[in-house]
Amino acid sequence: MLTMNQPDMLTQMCQTELSTADIKTICKNRNFPQKAASSRSIFENYFLTEIGVETALQSLKPEERILLHFITQEKEAVDLKFFACLYPKKQEYGSFTQKYTPVFKAVQSNLVRKGLLLMGVRKTWGKETKTERWQFIFPKEFNKCLPSILEQSSSLSVRGNYKDAILRNKILVLAQSNQTVSDEDSQDHITIIKGKLLIGTRLFTTEHFKEGPIKQWQKLIVFPKQEQRKQAANKPIHLEDLEAMTIEKKEITSVLSDAFSQLAPNAWVEAKEIEPLLKVFYYGTTPPQSIHVCEVGWKAGCLKKYNQGDKTYYRPPDELAASEIDPADYLTVESDRSIRIDLKKIPYESLELLASIAHFEVVGSRLITYPDLICMGQASETTQQHSLIEWLKNSSPAFSEAFATMKKRLGKIIIHDDLLIAKVTDLSLKVQIQKALPQSTPVVLLSNDFIAFPKGYLADVQRIVMKSGYAIKTVKAPFLNDH
Repeated sequence: MLTMNQPDMLTQMCQTELSTADIKTICKNRNFPQKAASSRSIFENYFLTEIGVETALQSLKPEERILLHFITQEKEAVDLKFFACLYPKKQEYGSFTQKYTPVFKAVQSNLVRKGLLLMGVRKTWGKETKTERWQFIFPKEFNKCLPSILEQSSSLSVRGNYKDAILRNKILVLAQSNQTVSDEDSQDHITIIKGKLLIGTRLFTTEHFKEGPIKQWQKLIVFPKQEQRKQAANKPIHLEDLEAMTIEKKEITSVLSDAFSQLAPNAWVEAKEIEPLLKVFYYGTTPPQSIHVCEVGWKAGCLKKYNQGDKTYYRPPDELAASEIDPADYLTVESDRSIRIDLKKIPYESLELLASIAHFEVVGSRLITYPDLICMGQASETTQQHSLIEWLKNSSPAFSEAFATMKKRLGKIIIHDDLLIAKVTDLSLKVQIQKALPQSTPVVLLSNDFIAFPKGYLADVQRIVMKSGYAIKTVKAPFLNDH
């Protein structure tokens, strides 16, 4: 399906789709100067400014603002089906136009005429009606004006109750030699394979690490009994209406985790504040109780909890930035020049950084690490400037020498992306492949019968090899996708 981009949609809406009355209404709601209402071109120039956006957003219902948050997570323009969770269809049967015209009228009145949404009609080569072709975009220029999903919070300078051991225990198992892992948990299990610190098959990152508790949070959510049959596997039941909605590809706990992460420091919310979000996500059915959702989120280690009188507040757990902790508190340089890691104290951020530049081993019950020169050379500039890197250079002879070696080699070795390597022992076949590819993208001959060619020509190379009667064997370099 074709989708419109923001510039084209803005022009089409301002020059064609909006009536004069629509433009006057938007100018009033956004407090544009009078000249904007008298000229479509001037109106178009004003639309993407921040003038009146915050006021217009405050006039919306909480559920409407939440839906705008959902739109910001979409990679493309959305259609009318996206809004059915907020503005229900009047009938479930009939043509698309009959079902969704009421939805369009609500979107037009409540969002477009308030100057918060772009709308346009995508092109089609089929027989789709105009109602089917309507598309909408929440301008990226308005994102910073959009208030947090959890708007009503209380500022409390308290630590709260947090089950930190749930996450920390997942790290501590690294030092255990006999680990048993069920197939169900294998994707979230932390392990070391060939010196790489992995979560499942992925390189360790804080983001990947925290996915496990979020999944556990989802498993703990229980729906009202009358809805349990409709909520198979804890999935919303409205997928039919929202086939292309990115938010539907997430679990509710991922959405909630994103919402809680938007809270300011020391901001806490009561469970009732997530009810509008649950209502939108689970429209058409009875959502799980908000207090239950927050409570099991705390039990899963995804939220902190604080009781004050008869009120209970929640917020995401806070972790001290690695830059605020002396690495000497959790890293010890050993006599053999390796570094021993204190798994009870190391910040997850620091462990992620080490995973990107170092080799890991378990010796006895100790986790040790030492430099991996190849990984160090592939580290981003941001990683290279981290305060932990400076500590490693100054405190660890092994890392200090490795960084010095890397600096000497910098720029002398070129790493090529998007190339494939093939071993071709038949000279005539090698010549055929060279001739088949355009001269602008030549095959590079390597030693020991290997050749390199652009990934985009894989199908052409495979066709030539198979036509010549040869079999193709494919192998994948370990951890290639991680680096």
